[in-house]
This record gives sequence, structure tokens and C-alpha cells, in this order.
Amino acid sequence: MSDDLLETLRETLSIKEGEISLRTPISKIVRDSIDMVELVAVLSDRYQIVVDPDELRRIKTVGDIARYVEAHRGEAAGTGAAIAHQVHGAMGFTYEHSLHHATRRLWAWREEFGNEAVWAARLGRMVAERGADGLWPFITAGS
Repeated sequence: MSDDLLETLRETLSIKEGEISLRTPISKIVRDSIDMVELVAVLSDRYQIVVDPDELRRIKTVGDIARYVEAHRGEAAGTGAAIAHQVHGAMGFTYEHSLHHATRRLWAWREEFGNEAVWAARLGRMVAERGADGLWPFITAGS
């Protein structure tokens, strides 16, 4: 993950190889607000996460970005699986329990089809294409 992130940062912010590591301060690689907006957009798209502006202020190093990305990938599937296992008293962790198989399918689906950020962006594009007057008919038309 960290090598992939470093390559993404190098490509996005035009940084030469060897000039960036996980210890590099953000202030050294982000020159202005345009760089920051571009970085957030690339991270959101590439790693399928939603970047919270309040949390962004706490990020000080490239390593902080790596930890943030890892922590926020696939939150919905992880939270849903955890709740299901809590409801069933963690029985689903055993191979024999059907919840085990459902959880694995949930995680596989998330990896194959995208997490909540992907679907929110897709839905947003669909709504934006139709405009304000087309929103209600879009919602009520079904699939």
C-alpha cells in the first residue's frame, strides 16, 4: 500500500522519485490549495474513500495519509460485518455458520463493485445529469 501511495503522490504532485517518503511533511509536497484539492480528488478516486476536511487538517505527514487511507477503505462493509457478528454472538466467525459465508461474500462484493464512495459518486453523477427538475422523476421511476 505505501509504495502505491508514494507513486500516486509522485504522479499527482509531480515529485521526483526519492524526494518523498512516509516521513515527508505534507507542507513540503503540497505547494498550494490547488495541490491539496487535486490530492484529495486523486485519493478519493484511487482508494475509493471520502476525505473528511476536518480530519484532513490533522494529517501532517505522508505516513498520516497512508494510515488515513487504510483506516477508511471499505468502512461500510467492515461496520456491517461487525454488527452482524455482534448480533449473532460472533458465531459467524466459524466456518460452519452461514454468517461466515455471507460476510465473505460482502467483503468480496465490496472489493469487486466498489464501496460507499464509489456508489455515492455514481449516484451523484446520475442526479447531476438529470438536473434539478429531473430529480423527482428519477427517484420515483425505479430502475
